[in-house]
Parts: sequence; structure tokens; C-alpha cells
Amino acid sequence: MVSKSTGQYSKLVLSYRVRNNLYINLTNRCNAACWFCDSKGESFYFGQSLKMKRSEEPPAVTFMKEIGDPKKYNEIVFCGFGEPTIRLKVLIQVAKYVKDNGGKTRLNTNGHGNYINKRNIIPEIKPYIDGISVSMNFIDRREYAKLMEVKQALYDEMLDFSNKCIEAGMRVSITVIELPGFDLEKAQKFVKENIKGASFRPRPMTDFGDANLQKKLLAYKPILS
Repeated sequence: MVSKSTGQYSKLVLSYRVRNNLYINLTNRCNAACWFCDSKGESFYFGQSLKMKRSEEPPAVTFMKEIGDPKKYNEIVFCGFGEPTIRLKVLIQVAKYVKDNGGKTRLNTNGHGNYINKRNIIPEIKPYIDGISVSMNFIDRREYAKLMEVKQALYDEMLDFSNKCIEAGMRVSITVIELPGFDLEKAQKFVKENIKGASFRPRPMTDFGDANLQKKLLAYKPILS
């Protein structure tokens, strides 16, 4: 695929390396439509095309071959431009392969996995996922719903999922985006009080790789500003 904005060419990548972590591009499908996400656009990330049609989504064995020896990496991270828990069966199969071969795993998620799959998926993923990173983005439910283009009720789903993961003994990190004017101290306090046991990690704009995605974030107008 050729990027219209940069002229770069890249074939679809199923995995990509950031520092010594390998990120697995399971799907572009998502129940949200985040302001900053390019899943419905070109889906370029640091010059690589993650654009994937549903018909192009590979089986678990393809990802296993991509990974090879998982011990070569600090972590195998299930991420990409979509929500990994939409492909729960494949996620579990690949994560099990990683754990069976001595690797470590992390799931980057919007925290809607129980809602998407219409059941509590935590007992299913716990044996194979070492850490979970949940995108909270905003502590206000109205801002959350606007940024992600979802119903406000999914804010509660995200909090509930995060707390249930902690109750199950899983390592949970809550992330927010370092938008100009965003009160990081207030957000950290909220996480400490409402998702007890979770760590807190602000995500700098540089995490989003593509300059156009960073521009989208800078153009975002919060409701509460």
C-alpha cells in the first residue's frame, strides 16, 4: 500500500518491532472509532502499513511463525490498529504459544473485551497474558465517549474490566494521552482511587508515530476545555 500523505510504500505487516518488543497486528476491527486512530484510514505506523481487511486476517499459526522464538523479545504485545479481543480465540492461541515457548505477553486493549464477547473473558486470558494495558484516555465519561465515539456506558465497562483483571491477580497499566492542557496529576489520582492496584502511564504524542495522527490529536477540542 502507498501512503497518500507521504508517498511511502509498505506491504501489510502482521508484526512490527518497537525497541525489543514485538507487536502483533491481529485485526483492524474495533467497536470504537477513536479520534486519533487511523484504522479506517491508511493505517500507517512508523512507515509500515497495518491496513488489514477482515478477509486478510490470518490464522493463529501464521502469527506463531512470525514470532518464532518469543524469548528473543522482551514482550509479545497484542495491539495493532484494532481491538485484539475481537479475535479472542486467535489471541488466546497465539498467547499460549508464546507462554509455552518461554515468552512474555502483554495485551493492549480498550477494556471492552467482556462487552464485545458478551461474557467475562478474564478467566480465559489470565493463564496466557502477563500484563494488560488499558486505554482510559480521559477520566470524564463524556470526554471518553466523544474521543472514542462510543456510548458513555462503555466507560463503566472499561473500569469494570480493569478492576476485574486486578481482582484476578493480573498486572494492569492504565494509559492516558498527554494532550496539551490535560491534567495528568488529576488522572493519576483518579486511577489510584478507582482502579486500585493499577499502574498509571501517560502516553506521549510520539507514541503515535505518524505525524498526521499527532496532528489529529492536537486538533481535538475537549468538551470540558
